Amino acid sequence: MEVKITGCKDPVLESELLRSAHFFGEMLLSPQMLPHIDVEIVMRTTVKDLGSCTVTYYNDWYKPREFEIILKRHKSFKNTIQTLAHEMVHLKQFAKGELNLDQDKWHKMPIDTEVLQYHEWPWEIEASTCEQVLYDLYLQKYPRLPLTS
Repeated sequence: MEVKITGCKDPVLESELLRSAHFFGEMLLSPQMLPHIDVEIVMRTTVKDLGSCTVTYYNDWYKPREFEIILKRHKSFKNTIQTLAHEMVHLKQFAKGELNLDQDKWHKMPIDTEVLQYHEWPWEIEASTCEQVLYDLYLQKYPRLPLTS
């Protein structure tokens, strides 16, 4: 997996984002898929959401393989890395075809997002559940994460 970081003015955070993105990618994607995935992580201070993941390129078989993750800069490294973990779960969902790009089908089953609240969407349930697990596993491997920037 190739990872590019833009908009990050803190070299320590940039290094942590690179390392954690690779770690999360290895945890979420198969060794066969991993070399075919590229992600650009964009740090912004003025965004509405904490993070987002979008597809930017499809391969010849119309499989999503390049992604942009936008992260809102948090006051702590912990929140930034946890948000990245959450968005990497969405990357996995798109890359494996679990979530369609219109975000109205989950494992090919229609989901009415007008009826369900945001926190009830199955892809958000998975991402919210996995973000803490991924973060904890990351800290087990790299226990010296800076707590503030």
